Amino acid sequence: MPLGDGRRVLRRRGSDAARAASARVRLPTTRGLFDPTTRVFWAVDTFATPLPDPHAAIADLDPEFWANGLALFALGAVSPWLSLVDEKKYSAFVDRTQSLDIATIASCHSPVIEGHYIEQAFNRIRELPSLEALVLPDQSVLDQIIAATSQLPT
Repeated sequence: MPLGDGRRVLRRRGSDAARAASARVRLPTTRGLFDPTTRVFWAVDTFATPLPDPHAAIADLDPEFWANGLALFALGAVSPWLSLVDEKKYSAFVDRTQSLDIATIASCHSPVIEGHYIEQAFNRIRELPSLEALVLPDQSVLDQIIAATSQLPT
């Protein structure tokens, strides 16, 4: 199992590393990791959403802001191909992942997700393939930002 610095964990029968490696979960663009001992699911980018405050808890986010943020990251950056998946197979995969008895979800670009928010998070992830593609900023928007920020103050 690769670590962040490129080293590998040796797999010894019965070791914590072997148990963790065997509990890996494959996600469409990356790999998650579920630790059955702590019931923590490391979900990488799966639940990414904009964070107005890096100290915000999931309960601090407006529900509509959270739902739109998940869609923005998933469809606009992390998994723009989601509209192409077989929704039945995708939903079955999400169901299998959700059935892992997860108590805590840790994810890049998201507050920690716990309690009843776990079900809400999976429900939102499950619906992503059926959402309309988002209209994202294009080159003209970038040109406007550059023009606005490169002007000398008067």
